[in-house]
Amino acid sequence: MFRNGKANDALRLYLWRALLARFPNDETLASRARFAISILERLSDVEGYEKRIDAYRKGHARRPSKTGKEPRIAVYTAIAGDYDSVALPQFLDPRFDYVLFADRPMPDTGVWQIRPMSYINSDDTRSARFVKTHPHRFLRDFDIAVWMDSNVVILADFHDLVEGFRSSGMAVAAVPHPLRNSMYEECDACISRGKDDPRVIREQEDKYRKEGYVHDDLLENNLMFFDLGNGKTADFLDSWWREIDNHSKRDQLSANYALSKSGLDWYRLMERPENVRSYPKFALVKHDKGKGYGARLIEALKKATVNPYDGVCYAQVRDARISGQKNRNIDVVVCVHNALEYVEACLDSVVRNRGGGRVSSSSSWTTDRKVRRGIS
Repeated sequence: MFRNGKANDALRLYLWRALLARFPNDETLASRARFAISILERLSDVEGYEKRIDAYRKGHARRPSKTGKEPRIAVYTAIAGDYDSVALPQFLDPRFDYVLFADRPMPDTGVWQIRPMSYINSDDTRSARFVKTHPHRFLRDFDIAVWMDSNVVILADFHDLVEGFRSSGMAVAAVPHPLRNSMYEECDACISRGKDDPRVIREQEDKYRKEGYVHDDLLENNLMFFDLGNGKTADFLDSWWREIDNHSKRDQLSANYALSKSGLDWYRLMERPENVRSYPKFALVKHDKGKGYGARLIEALKKATVNPYDGVCYAQVRDARISGQKNRNIDVVVCVHNALEYVEACLDSVVRNRGGGRVSSSSSWTTDRKVRRGIS
């Protein structure tokens, strides 16, 4: 029979399966049950799961390069602070890269590629949102970026969703919100649940209302796909980040607005009211502060940690890189139209602040303002 904690895990597994069978239509409970079953099954055969990780790595290594016909696809997420455990997929797809951006050491599981967060905010949520809205900066080698919140767990093959998105020709894919239709409804929900400063949320709401913005297709943003080859994707993502940076950190309040400003519609990954909680290929779990079932699986794998900030940082090589360019000649071009006063101020500033050494400028700029007035 079982020893130590295995008997308890076997009992837990039996109970979670019974709960899932009894309450299959309770989205929250069913999602938690699928996740618990997934972890407990892997805990019962850790060696088997390690073999699957090894098979994933070998299959991934044989994957064609970006120059091949198959698109390069990255599943990416972010963990700032101790918000979540690392969510190891139950199904490992060698066609995907799994990329985790973190601000501290993380376990080297052989699945997630650990990368550093380059933007750190005093609010961990905003740090993660920056990663979420910048796949076009951080994942340039990929064709498709699949964002998953750090508490979304992959349970089965979802490549069919990726293929559906690709064939749509659209730039962005997401899941329709199962309960609310607009960001205005979401504002009320966020305030009632204490998700952000009510004043900040109301100011954002007022801004959108004054602009006459209306919509009835609210996204739920825990699962999103981005076509990084579509020229409008970057426009949307940059616009979205500006809204998050200047207004509420609740990104569901600004995603539809940013899409509208970028002239984009979005691809529906699921049909309402289906969502990540109810979809059998995923599980959405509570943020566990690194102390849930997921943490137990990581501990059982006994993997060493990797520091995403290991290696030489830019500050250490900056002076050497700059000195290597000191003998190069460069031209600075200032483009201007109908703004003579501004270009005068700009060039005067250049003259005042240029350093010594190999810096030259036209002396005619500093002589006669009448001559400058003749510039068109």
